[in-house]
Amino acid sequence: MRRGGLRLRDDFASLAKRERTVRVASVAPAPTWRLSSLVLEQYPTTIVEPDIASERDVDARLLNGTCDLAITAHEPKLPTISSTVFMHESLYANVPAGHVLHDRESLTFAELDGLTFLVYGGIGFWHDIHTHMLPFAQFVTQPDRTIFLQQVRTSNLLTFTTNAPENTSRHESRRAIPITNPEAHVTFYLCMRTDAPERVRTLFDLVRDSAEVLA
Repeated sequence: MRRGGLRLRDDFASLAKRERTVRVASVAPAPTWRLSSLVLEQYPTTIVEPDIASERDVDARLLNGTCDLAITAHEPKLPTISSTVFMHESLYANVPAGHVLHDRESLTFAELDGLTFLVYGGIGFWHDIHTHMLPFAQFVTQPDRTIFLQQVRTSNLLTFTTNAPENTSRHESRRAIPITNPEAHVTFYLCMRTDAPERVRTLFDLVRDSAEVLA
């Protein structure tokens, strides 16, 4: 009986945790940081569980219901999906002191192509932008974000950062220089299925009504 009682209690705890968990599939990390902050401010016991994936995978998870909310870089045009503009994010070159580009006011991808960059491996959608717009660049990928941030402080390699306030990859030893190409400026959309559970619809409405969209 005791073992059965413990199992029942564990099952109940697991169910309660699932009811508090919001599964978020996103094409980039910064929107999930923003979403977590907004949700937890109003619902401190809610667990936001982000997963960074490709655009194709995020679209598939949104359609098949294996995520509660999705963050995409395009607006879904389907009657079964509700979406709202969530935030804008712009890409910057993060240039170390002493680099030949350090004093530039702006840059283009063409001016950056062929150079070597230190990049974080969990940037999702932005990696596709990097490889598409910089076909001749070299990328040194660091999968661990803590180590990556340490290397940003000590490395002489170029890196990238964005204007998202939650992005901690800027550092006083570097200068963030805006990239002017249209591809460096992305609008992210928060999406859900129209048949989502009430708790998910409540969170979607909260974010839609309270989120301050980044310029």
